[in-house]
Amino acid sequence: PKTPCSSRGGPPHCCLSSSSSVFELWRMTRQHFQPHQMWEVHMTGDVTGHNIRAEPDTRSDLVGSVKHGRTLMMMGEVDGWLVLADGSGYSKKTGSNSSGSSTWVRSAAAEKAAAEKVAARAEKWQMHLTGNTGHHIRAGPNTQSNVLKTVEHGTTLMMMGEVDGWLVLADGSGYSMKTANNGGSRWVQPFQPHQMWEVHMTGDVTGHNIRAEPDTRSDLVGSVKHGRTLMMMGE
Repeated sequence: PKTPCSSRGGPPHCCLSSSSSVFELWRMTRQHFQPHQMWEVHMTGDVTGHNIRAEPDTRSDLVGSVKHGRTLMMMGEVDGWLVLADGSGYSKKTGSNSSGSSTWVRSAAAEKAAAEKVAARAEKWQMHLTGNTGHHIRAGPNTQSNVLKTVEHGTTLMMMGEVDGWLVLADGSGYSMKTANNGGSRWVQPFQPHQMWEVHMTGDVTGHNIRAEPDTRSDLVGSVKHGRTLMMMGE
């Protein structure tokens, strides 16, 4: 049976039965995902490989093996087992036998390189508010998670992606709902001058409407025909 996640003074732990799927564990721990958490395996003696298994159990199916010096991205730790960031398996943090030992250690150099790659792929988002209420940045992708800070209208931040309607800050420090307060606050992508869109129509449709506001009840300001291309700043 599963028990609630706890920090235990370090990376998040989740107690799961050995039959639990990798995906189920990932769903439970993803709010703690640290995209720059890189680990490197070190071996001593005659050890030639460190195993990756389907479950956090030495009797579980072997899904791969890594050699000395290999670096992988991990999402956290489960009772002495590191969880691969893509959810594909687990690797015991430390192992040993009569031939020697193998241990995973955090790699600052690899984490710096990973952070630079994420920053290069990150996208700029801007906060739009229609009321006086600010928009929260939280520790996890849920409204019960701690509020880290509140941003105001016009705030621009770099985001690395989206998880179930929550944008993830590029540095991994927090999450923010893409839209909140019944649409009164929302993240939008600033003007991108080369974002071109073409309208395609089927059947007897003769035009596609352009409105004053993002609402089908808003004033009609124009209409375009099949094949028309327009420049858009975002969605």
